[in-house]
Amino acid sequence: MKIILFLTLLIATLYAQNSVIQKRANIIQDSRLLVQTHGERPRCLSPVSFDGDIFLRVQECNGASITRYDIFKRIAFRYKNEWLCLSLREGLTKGRGDKDHLVLRPCVLNDDTQWFDIKNNEFSLSKYPNIKLFEFNNLILASKVNFGNKVKLFKPVMKEWLESLAPPINYDIKTSIAFNTINPQTRVVKTFFINPNGAGTKKFDFFYDPTKGYIKTYNINNARFSCLTSNLNNKTSSTISWTNCPQINLSPNTDPYAWNFDISANSFILDVNGNILDVARGSDFGKFFIITKKEFVKQGLYTSDFSGIFIFNKHFNSLRNFIARNISFQNDTCGNEKRFKRDIINDSLANFDPLKGGWRRKFFDISTSTDGNNAFNGICGYCLLHTYEILALLTEVFPINNQAPIGNIGYFFNYRENTNPLESFRLRSPTLSNTLFFSLNYWGDSFYTNEPLYLRASRAVEAVTRLVLPHRNWEIGEPVFSRDLFAERIQDLLNAPTGSVFIALLNTNPNVAFDGHAMPIIRTNQGVIVVPTNIQGISFTDYADFIRPVNTIEEIRLRLSTNNSYEITALNFIQMQGPIEDTLSSLLSQNNCSGEGNRGRRGNGLNLNPRNANSCDAKKCSLMEWEEALQ
Repeated sequence: MKIILFLTLLIATLYAQNSVIQKRANIIQDSRLLVQTHGERPRCLSPVSFDGDIFLRVQECNGASITRYDIFKRIAFRYKNEWLCLSLREGLTKGRGDKDHLVLRPCVLNDDTQWFDIKNNEFSLSKYPNIKLFEFNNLILASKVNFGNKVKLFKPVMKEWLESLAPPINYDIKTSIAFNTINPQTRVVKTFFINPNGAGTKKFDFFYDPTKGYIKTYNINNARFSCLTSNLNNKTSSTISWTNCPQINLSPNTDPYAWNFDISANSFILDVNGNILDVARGSDFGKFFIITKKEFVKQGLYTSDFSGIFIFNKHFNSLRNFIARNISFQNDTCGNEKRFKRDIINDSLANFDPLKGGWRRKFFDISTSTDGNNAFNGICGYCLLHTYEILALLTEVFPINNQAPIGNIGYFFNYRENTNPLESFRLRSPTLSNTLFFSLNYWGDSFYTNEPLYLRASRAVEAVTRLVLPHRNWEIGEPVFSRDLFAERIQDLLNAPTGSVFIALLNTNPNVAFDGHAMPIIRTNQGVIVVPTNIQGISFTDYADFIRPVNTIEEIRLRLSTNNSYEITALNFIQMQGPIEDTLSSLLSQNNCSGEGNRGRRGNGLNLNPRNANSCDAKKCSLMEWEEALQ
């Protein structure tokens, strides 16, 4: 019995050492907010509307609004069926005056005037610690100097409200939406910022809800949100409308308020039916409109400079990258873990030698994980999944440990000959797999008459690569379609800096419109390594010879054609660029984020959800570092 008990305790201890301690932000203690001013009896803070804004006053608690102090240190008030957060107007933080009234604004992650600390029962702003809260004539002011009566939390009643790890009100951010125009004569590019009435040179903040894909505006006068709404109504194009945002959850498959956003800088925004969001450049300059893909092609809009392409702010891009890392189990931290930086060092890739560290065998196991049926998951077939697996190991594992991981449990899928690797990938990463399934529909549609499927697929692969490998920027080159130009592009590989990484995108059959293939390429100090993918019937000896570094155009061309087993009819490369340093992915995590169970594989594999928010080391989360990193 003692031996059994000892073994049980030992196993439990080992499991505890490998587990990740997480404390979920799911304790809701919403209540009225009791404060004291000047030693008076406790009263409540509650919104009051006048002079075209929503202020905060001290009043009797009967009828006062419900409040929440959420995990991101925002103090939110329930007002007219909406959550609005305590905020400062711009003047005080820009040095205009030394005091101003507090106001209520839409709750967002990236408003530094919404981050409140409460210490010794006093309220202060995390970003502006010299600004304190005071009461004057029953209204609440923020001031840099002593003014009126200091506002203090009435802790005997508010202790649980203060200390609870309350779920976030939302994950919304505010962002400008811009577009570029180009003068056809001078070729000068100008940037314009969209507002609800058109566009101009002044920025306007919209509100983006990443959990639903909503773009919203806010009316201070009535505290109402309006959502950008798709309303084609059987037409081929239509100006867009702003309507009151729904108060209930709608099906994501039919929601007219929902839009598909992607982290690719060159992709379109689509409604749930796949119609394209664009902005007018003529008489209705700056007005949103919606257009079917067929009509987009018919009007030749894809050839118009920047048509359908929008520019968002840095917070938008950071949040989208965090979402991509979470669904692909590539977030930087989980729960109470200490953060670590995951730099991809080009110098280490320059020194990559497949002869060392067991990498030849590892790549062989990956490349031969195929049943020969060429199944696809959207745009992603076996060869592209193999490519992503090899590049993930090279960029995420090799710079840290030059020994190849042992076993058949891979980064994205499990290795085994004569099997479909997509099945393992689908089981391990269902959300990411589902995104790839719809990828060709999202990003690969034809946008002009007779656009080759190869170009459409290449565009889709570029977008997908940003999702599957989100720690780096990726840039696609110009495709070429002749043997002479193939040689020029291959020479570019030889001329590339050592440590460069590429994805080769090939069309391999002259008798059909498209027969695509993908392969990873590494430019090392010894030469160019081309790794075959989706390959059967090859011995390990022949495979090892295939992936040795080579230094001539003909040797590289031979490997790109897998020893002339097919004819290359089109060629392009996606090249890995600089790292994306996303501090947000080092600060936030979603519950059940232990991911793949090893260093650097964190995330819960699901889309963002406020109900899954983790606390930060069992405390509220400070976003100060995120803001500083994006300066």
